Amino acid sequence: MDEITNTNKELIISADVSEVNIVLLEDKQLVEFHKEQKNNNIAVGDVYLGRVKKILPGLNSAFIDIGSRKDAFLHYLDLGPQILSLKKFTKFAEDGNTAQLNMESFELEKDIDKSGKISDFIAVGEEKPITIEVPVLVTGHSEGVKMGGKLLVSSRKLRVSAMMNNLPDVLEVDSTHLMIGKQIVAGDLNYEGVTIVSPKATIICSVRPTRATQQAKMEQQQTGKKK
Repeated sequence: MDEITNTNKELIISADVSEVNIVLLEDKQLVEFHKEQKNNNIAVGDVYLGRVKKILPGLNSAFIDIGSRKDAFLHYLDLGPQILSLKKFTKFAEDGNTAQLNMESFELEKDIDKSGKISDFIAVGEEKPITIEVPVLVTGHSEGVKMGGKLLVSSRKLRVSAMMNNLPDVLEVDSTHLMIGKQIVAGDLNYEGVTIVSPKATIICSVRPTRATQQAKMEQQQTGKKK
């Protein structure tokens, strides 16, 4: 019969500002020793476990919480050109098929290009609204421009709040009925499921009179007086 012996194990951890030392003793004898340097610097190429905080459709990017004071910025192309192949292999692993997978016969997917969207690969929780900046697109040929005025676009982006599924890629602003001397402000806009966070007085676009239209107006007024 084998003799059963009790082993006395001790784990000793010593930590200071610069490093952490971990020692495992068995019966006062050193078994394992680990030393880890403390380095809080974040460098490009480091691998982190993070959580998606915000997706920016207009910039095709996202902010990722990696536990640092500032969120990390991830652009769509930073996912890597072979992200589709990686996603495919990960699906094999999740299904438990890697043991039967022959890497020589594994067909790589086409590399991604600028036409893709980051939302195809990552997502945020849908239980809370997200506040982001969204590009503004002024459309239509305004009546004021037809009368000789000049269209001025004052705001190229607006802050909005919406659930992930309702976030627009762009905010279309129709200027068709905008007359000379009139303007469209953020408070005039209304989109289903989207709240404009920018101040209501924020000017989006306006039609200003040109020198030609002002001159024509003055001549018309003078003609009226003579009559």
